[in-house]
Amino acid sequence: MPRPQHQLAAAVALSGALLWGQLAAHGEAAGQQYRDAFAGGETELTWRPYSLSGDSVVEARTVESAPDGDGGIGVLRDEGSAPGTVSYAETQKADDSFALGAQVYCPRGGDERDGMLTGLAFFIDPGRSPDPEEGGFYRLVCDHRFGDAAFSIAYVGPNIGRQPLELERWPLIEQPMPANGDPDWHRLEVRLDQGLIEVYLNGAKLNERPLPAERVITDIANVDAGYAGVYAGHIGEASAAEARIDNFVYRVP
Repeated sequence: MPRPQHQLAAAVALSGALLWGQLAAHGEAAGQQYRDAFAGGETELTWRPYSLSGDSVVEARTVESAPDGDGGIGVLRDEGSAPGTVSYAETQKADDSFALGAQVYCPRGGDERDGMLTGLAFFIDPGRSPDPEEGGFYRLVCDHRFGDAAFSIAYVGPNIGRQPLELERWPLIEQPMPANGDPDWHRLEVRLDQGLIEVYLNGAKLNERPLPAERVITDIANVDAGYAGVYAGHIGEASAAEARIDNFVYRVP
């Protein structure tokens, strides 16, 4: 009989296969796919710093309890300087269509996570100018700012004074739990098609209607293409934040 972690790994792989199958049905699957499972504590992709507060990058860590059962996860550390740390995978830039997904560590409780925002980032463009802080990005995070965990999507950019513009927020307590495995690990997905954003949690769509990316784009911060990566940040008193991810998958046309 298969061991539980092998069953979970198979379930995660099936989830990813179903995601790309759904994209294929909508004509989005042709293209390049980038993956990093951090198996055995080793990275598969090259991770670069795009940090507003330091030089952190996603690093692999060996753990027995990796949600996909392969003994490794990815970790991004932020040491507490607002507005957070971003690290991106060196791939090709996407513009108006892509799919991004990962397992994100998001436990329901724990005082040590109060104020943390940890998860995914996209439309990261560090090469727009000599000053990387002129660029903006979106973040889709597990959000511990107001007590119990939730998920939120926001835009961060200089055209709004570096104050994140929150687009939507979904309480975790009202959302579907993972079908198998550790209930603290959730599958977050972003799909962008022709400039419209759809957000999924554990296979279920969160937003009732597509979010147009251009609603927060201005001539000051023209976020119309970029890379995908990981975000870690903290509000309130300066405190370290740690984003933990696994089974990172990014597909561009």
